[in-house]
Amino acid sequence: MDDKNLTPEIEKESPAMPHRRALRSPDALFAEKTENTAAEPKEEEAVACKEPLQEVEQASLAPEEDALFTVERRRPAEELIDNENKEKTEEIALSSHASVFDWIKSFLISLAVVIFVFTLIFRGVTVDGDSMLPTLTDTEYLIISDLFYTPEAGDIVVVQAPHFKGGAEPIIKRIIATEGQTVEINFRTWEVRVDGVLLQEPYILRDGGFMNAESILPDENGIAQIVVRENCIFIMGDNRNDSLDSRSELIGQIDERYIMGRVLVRLTPIDRFGKVE
Repeated sequence: MDDKNLTPEIEKESPAMPHRRALRSPDALFAEKTENTAAEPKEEEAVACKEPLQEVEQASLAPEEDALFTVERRRPAEELIDNENKEKTEEIALSSHASVFDWIKSFLISLAVVIFVFTLIFRGVTVDGDSMLPTLTDTEYLIISDLFYTPEAGDIVVVQAPHFKGGAEPIIKRIIATEGQTVEINFRTWEVRVDGVLLQEPYILRDGGFMNAESILPDENGIAQIVVRENCIFIMGDNRNDSLDSRSELIGQIDERYIMGRVLVRLTPIDRFGKVE
C-alpha cells in the first residue's frame, strides 16, 4: 500500500472516534499542564479563605468557652474554700462554746468539792471576843476539822456548851486535860498541873493578882483539884481572867461529843495567816 493513501484515512477516522485522543505536541502538553496547575490554587485559595474564618470563629468563641469553663471550674473551688472557712468558723465557735462549758463545768465541780470539803471535813469559824488573847483575836477567821480527831491536851477546839445559851453559841478554848486526868490549879501563882506535871504555858495572858476561880472553890492555899469525867475534857481560855470556861458552872466539863473540831489554820487577817498552836 502507498503511504499517501494511509495518512488521509487516519486523519479522516480521528474526528469520528471520540474515545481516542488526538496526538498532541509537547508544547501543547506543557501548556495544558500549566493551565491545570494554575487552576488548582483557586480551590486552595477558597480553602485558605475558609480556614481563617474558622480560626476567627474559634478564636472569638474560645474566650467565652474558656471563661465559662473557668467559671465552672473555679466556682466549686471557691465554694470549697467558703465551706472550709465556714467549717473553721463553726469549729471555732463550737470550740469556744465547749471551752466555756468546760470552764463552767469545772467551776461547778470545784465549788461542789469545796462545799463538800468545808461542810463535812473542814469548817470555818469566826473568833468572837477576847478570851483567847494573845493567841487569837476578835474577828479572826479560822478553819477547824473533826475528821479522825482525838482530843489532846494543848489543842485549841471549838465546842458547844449545852448549859451556855442552850449550846447555840460555840466557844473557842484550849484543852487542859482529858478524861481521867487530874487538873490542879494554883490560883495564886497561876500554875496549872495535870497529873502532877506542871504545864508550860507561854501563850497565856497574865495580869497582876490572883487567877479568877469562877465557880471553883480553892483551898486555903489557893489550890483546887478537879478530876475530869469520862468522855469529857477540861478547857480554859488563854486570857485566863477574861474567859468563861470549865472553871464556871455555865460551861463546866465538855462532853467530847460536843467538840465541833480542832482549830487548824488562821485565814485572816492575812498578816497572821498560818497554823494555830
